[in-house]
Amino acid sequence: MKAATRLNNNETKTNTMKRLLFFGYGCLAYGIFCFSLMYSFLFIGNFINNDTELIGTGTNDANALFINLILLGFISMFYQFFLRTEAWNNFKNSIPQPLRRSTFVLLCSLCAILFNVCWIPMDQKLWMIKQGLLHDVLIILFIGGWMLALLSTFLINHFDFFGVRQTWLYFQRRNYFAPKFKTALIQKIAYHPMYLGLMIGFWVTPVMTVSHFLTSLLVSFLVLAVASNNEFNLFSQVGNRYKNYINNIPVSMMNSRRKRAA
Repeated sequence: MKAATRLNNNETKTNTMKRLLFFGYGCLAYGIFCFSLMYSFLFIGNFINNDTELIGTGTNDANALFINLILLGFISMFYQFFLRTEAWNNFKNSIPQPLRRSTFVLLCSLCAILFNVCWIPMDQKLWMIKQGLLHDVLIILFIGGWMLALLSTFLINHFDFFGVRQTWLYFQRRNYFAPKFKTALIQKIAYHPMYLGLMIGFWVTPVMTVSHFLTSLLVSFLVLAVASNNEFNLFSQVGNRYKNYINNIPVSMMNSRRKRAA
């Protein structure tokens, strides 16, 4: 009896440690995301001096363009992998359920850091507004776009969106349940304010370099692809409630497709 009791106690301690490690993994992935978000904001906003970038000094424009295009292609293929249902399902099935969202967030954050660090500056200006009212307005819109993208995650469930809630529920020995579908005021204008904020944050700027332009093109492509994929996933999960929602907002990819089909 005593041996069986000790065995059960050891199993309980092991299980508790496993749950704690899972929660720690979720927090670590979230922390790396926060770092990548801040670094991306500073990088895209030209708040980081080119001298601080690890790669990019002394490289001619042709080489820089070639390497940057390879980097853009790699990032695009990376995200397309997660948009392919079969490929993503095969990958995520090898990951414990509570860690799947955190793993996705971690990989995307590391990918963003890699992009920012390895990108070679191409400083040719497509437009540049140094000062004046228009400059200040563009800066405000740029910061506002990034704030909108971040704050919009709290309109759904911020910690569920970034995988922390899944690991926390597992640590508490509670089954995971998805947050209820709900709409806030801004979501009655646009399908998801996060996508709108990202588009504003990348395109509205007083200084548009070739580097910034290429990055914005990539982000626009990914945002449209992810938005389309998420809309059809939500439609299959929520059903008529989501169908009624997208029919009553002006910005919806499913709405636009349905109108074109008609």
